[in-house]
Amino acid sequence: MGSPRVCTAVRACLVMLWLLVTVHAQTGDAATSSAVTMQLATPRNAERIPLLLQLARLRRDEPAAVVAIADEVLGLLQAHPSPPQEVAARLARSRALQTLGDYPAALADAQRGEQLAITTGRDDLLARATFEVGHVEWRMADYRAALNHGERARKLQEPLGRNEALVDTLTLLGAIHQSEDELDAALEHYLEALQIGEQLGDERTIARSHNNIGLVYWDLGRHEPAYAALRRALVIHERIGPKPHLANTLSNLGLVSIEMGRAREAVPFLERALALDEQAGNLYGQAKALANLGAARENTGEPQRALELHAKALSLRERIGDKEGIVRTRGALADMKFVADDVQGALAELQPAITLAVAIGARRDEADLQRTLALVKERLGDDAGALAAHRRFHTLRTELSDAESKRRLDKLQIRYEAVLHEREVAELTTRAQSQQQKLERYLVGSALLAACLVLLTALFTHRARAQRRLAESETRYRTLFQTSMVPTLLMDPASGRVLDLNAPANSLCGALSKSGALTVADLQPEWVRCAIGRLLAGNSSGATTATENWVDDDGRARCAEVRGSQVALAGRQCRLVTLRETTEERAHEEARLREDKLRSLGTLAGGIAHDFNNALAAIVGYVSLAKDPAVGDRSGLLDCAEGAALAARGLSQQLLAFAKGGAPVRETTEVGRLLRDSAMLASAGSQVRTELNLPADLWPAPLDPSQFRQVVSNLVLNAQQAMPEGGRLLIRATNFVGNPVTAMPDGDRRFVRIEFVDHGAAIPASVRPHVFDPYFKTSTGGSGLGLATAFAICSNHGGTLTFETREGHGTTFTACFPATPESVAPAAAQPPPQPTGGGSVLVLDDDPLVQTVFQRFLERWGFEVVGVADGRNAIHCYFERLHNGKRFDLLIMDLTIPGGVGGRQAMAEILEFDPQARAIVASGYSDDPVLANYRAAGFVAALAKPFQAADLAQAIHVARGTAVPSSERTT
Repeated sequence: MGSPRVCTAVRACLVMLWLLVTVHAQTGDAATSSAVTMQLATPRNAERIPLLLQLARLRRDEPAAVVAIADEVLGLLQAHPSPPQEVAARLARSRALQTLGDYPAALADAQRGEQLAITTGRDDLLARATFEVGHVEWRMADYRAALNHGERARKLQEPLGRNEALVDTLTLLGAIHQSEDELDAALEHYLEALQIGEQLGDERTIARSHNNIGLVYWDLGRHEPAYAALRRALVIHERIGPKPHLANTLSNLGLVSIEMGRAREAVPFLERALALDEQAGNLYGQAKALANLGAARENTGEPQRALELHAKALSLRERIGDKEGIVRTRGALADMKFVADDVQGALAELQPAITLAVAIGARRDEADLQRTLALVKERLGDDAGALAAHRRFHTLRTELSDAESKRRLDKLQIRYEAVLHEREVAELTTRAQSQQQKLERYLVGSALLAACLVLLTALFTHRARAQRRLAESETRYRTLFQTSMVPTLLMDPASGRVLDLNAPANSLCGALSKSGALTVADLQPEWVRCAIGRLLAGNSSGATTATENWVDDDGRARCAEVRGSQVALAGRQCRLVTLRETTEERAHEEARLREDKLRSLGTLAGGIAHDFNNALAAIVGYVSLAKDPAVGDRSGLLDCAEGAALAARGLSQQLLAFAKGGAPVRETTEVGRLLRDSAMLASAGSQVRTELNLPADLWPAPLDPSQFRQVVSNLVLNAQQAMPEGGRLLIRATNFVGNPVTAMPDGDRRFVRIEFVDHGAAIPASVRPHVFDPYFKTSTGGSGLGLATAFAICSNHGGTLTFETREGHGTTFTACFPATPESVAPAAAQPPPQPTGGGSVLVLDDDPLVQTVFQRFLERWGFEVVGVADGRNAIHCYFERLHNGKRFDLLIMDLTIPGGVGGRQAMAEILEFDPQARAIVASGYSDDPVLANYRAAGFVAALAKPFQAADLAQAIHVARGTAVPSSERTT
């Protein structure tokens, strides 16, 4: 490996070299143009003509300048006639006028050039002039005439060899066939142009061919290959130009990006293309970029801006006579007006667009227009017109989807991929030859290096022996002990004798105060003696590390690290022991852990505050609007406030599940059906394709259906975020007996194991330890609680949630839930929508607002309601009414009353004297398990806060015995 600084310097040099090459390629024409301009200062009359023609070629990206130069040449030629030079001037002027959008004038110049070329008797000039006539006719959508001139130009050019002029003609023929929706013929011509460009090594030709092939793929709806081909063209045009081709490729890339659903990515491409075309005065390119920008803005939700851009594009296209562009822009305007319910406006755009599409033979565009026309006619109530448009649309689509044409296109695509493969093979062959030459040099060097290594090995062996002898000497140990600041002892593990110790160890143990041989038993303080004694008793021959904890004389907890390693001394095995106090280091580590926990708690608290503040802002805002007398739709505003409150309830349920608050309300559940329903609901509307593999004999499991759906929803959403461009999610369920953590079949515990297998990017190693942390997320969207909540729910059910991830293979999350041998009972019938029959209800809740909610719901259903704020008052009120012979029909009791008697204690006292009392426990799903096991606490039903009218009605039906309670129902 080289030095990082050297590698950085080499990379910097390569970047600089690339920049110099790029700048040279882009500025070479400008420098040559300046030189020719300077040369024009001296010549006069006919001597200026060749220099002016050369200058026109160099300034081809400046159409207005080229027209002025050509006019000067034509003026000089009146006095000094030269048919070949006039042909060159006429053709240069024609091409510049096309860029400026003046097609009639461009056609006149091209036809005059063709007439003059015939008089010269030169096939090369005639071929070029004939090509230019066909090019203008193609721009004017006169495809038949353009095709005749293109074929004539090809016949003239083929005998002259495979050159740039032949490439231009093949490209024109491809464009004509593409305009007439003959895509197989178009692709064949573009492929032949690409092969010629590869043979000539002409990068501009190669780039243009890739661009055109990308457009054919776009017409076929093959957006990924189209995008790849256009990116190949862009890389070359960015480096060598020319600017018109660069602008065209940028505009095409924007169009394909829109079709792929990446409208925001398309905007920078299109804005840059528009800027380049405006700089060059290219009206055709400007119109194309404006139309594509309109489509992009429409897809980013800016309809008014999109209409403005399409209107500008239509104005330019009508000005320059771009018939094909007019058809497509009017079609886009019609689509937008139809979506905006401007049906008459859409019809006004469609009628001239269809007429023009039929006139120029643009069948694919006509098909799209007929489909929109059918929708417009249907909206206007014109069923006959709608049917006729539908029939025409299907006729055109049938013609365009000819099977033989598709087979030819597939063969041509294989040819295109073969051309790309041949180029890659050629590059790899060149690289392999270079690598082979390097390998030969390396082999020669390796032989020399091997000889050196043999010599070095012999020298190293001799030196190692000398070092071992030196290591056994007393001098080495004295030097080691005296220089080390760590207390170090050399011990005989067999006898426990201290063979040697350094100054820090002597200071720690006070060993020099003892006369004679020292043993472990003589060492002080006590913790040193105990630590070394345990280390020697371990009988370990390798390196060992242990931690010793003790309390000093001041009562402070202390700790130290004791390390032992095996050393040889005079052929005898000894133990080298080091002692290092780590009290302060451990304190710092514990402080750091506390800081990390506080930081995580701060992240969690901030996320909770943010999400709840959003929900509260919506609730307060909608309620405030509903209180405004000027607002008419109060019901709709209150519905919105209720929706925001339910969203806050969902967040609180996630947080409680994550905090392990409250046991799951389990039901014996048919896992396969619940999993299928939950997965299909969670994946609805996603680009990710969800596949289910569920065996028919899947065991049932005791689950909380609501929490189980939450696990499935969170894991499906996680997979969708891992595959933003779409992909495949496999959900596979199996029966499993064994340990769910190790996935080994040990033991007899039965589980239902569910795997969520995605094919997205692997989870980075730095992220994996935090996957189940709350409010930790690596993508936009979501709350950051999904995986943390799923992990907590699986744990609360006695199961597990684990994951495996590998580069190139995606990620698999595995959820395990304990299975049960119990069978699934049939589902109970749904209860009536609201209670009837009336009765008396005692409500215990310390919050007056909640009391009011209960009272209004119950009184609306015909109940008599008495509310109290404390459990003691509830007991007194109940017994007073019982004494008067008017027992309460039902009690609704809050579980927790701050500073007072709660619902559980109050209910226990009431049941002692009146076992027939029936009560509903109401709670915010706290840590108390009463909500899940309410029958054991004496209640007959449970109600979780916050609640809706339907939830309260269900609880009352359960309490009255008119519905099966949720804990006994099955899913």
